[in-house]
Amino acid sequence: MLLFNLHKGLPEDGGIKSSETICGGPPNICGIGTEENSEIENSEKEKLSSFTGKVVIWNDLNADQAQELLDAPTLIDVRDILAEIFDLTNYEEDLQEEILLHLYVYAIQYARDKEFSTRQLSVYFSIVKDVHEFCVENSFVRIEETFDYFEDLLIRHCILRPAFNMELFSIPEAKKIAFHMVDTYFRHFKLYKYAFTPQVLLDLVLSYVGETTSAATQGKWQLLMFSP
Repeated sequence: MLLFNLHKGLPEDGGIKSSETICGGPPNICGIGTEENSEIENSEKEKLSSFTGKVVIWNDLNADQAQELLDAPTLIDVRDILAEIFDLTNYEEDLQEEILLHLYVYAIQYARDKEFSTRQLSVYFSIVKDVHEFCVENSFVRIEETFDYFEDLLIRHCILRPAFNMELFSIPEAKKIAFHMVDTYFRHFKLYKYAFTPQVLLDLVLSYVGETTSAATQGKWQLLMFSP
């Protein structure tokens, strides 16, 4: 069940197309573009089995760290605290560290703007962090799958159901969080995929049905499948 029903608001074509979509059409596409590509995709998706909706309070930020981030005078101080906690001190040289640190800083900024408690800040930060890690786990994760994972995490912190769920956010607060994530993280989903996931090189060979191999016009392409 979709609590927030925001799928229609997600950016179009946010995720990489499946091998079935890429290989559709009149020509018969052979080689890695079909069965082998499906095996690769299935293998990559098995890695996602560790990502299950769960209560994430204090997973990444403990109570003292959350309070320190709430009390930090400026966002520069927030950045420095987060860089130390998550060992992102090379952000001036490493582009991925810089992007990740920006994501973390603005997650804290949202929590501060909404006057979250330390418990709420810890949970919201971990939701953002876990969603990003799910997104970049491999090149085949689509935006719809990532949003479903985000929604599952958020719902687990809106409904009291010990020990599976805990009620930290009201439904109106949760809806605001969902809209904010759609308008920020999911709006830039392709950029995060491009920056953090490996590129996949797909070799395609096309032959047309009804002609012999020798007579058929054949072509070979190397399709660079970027993460998005």
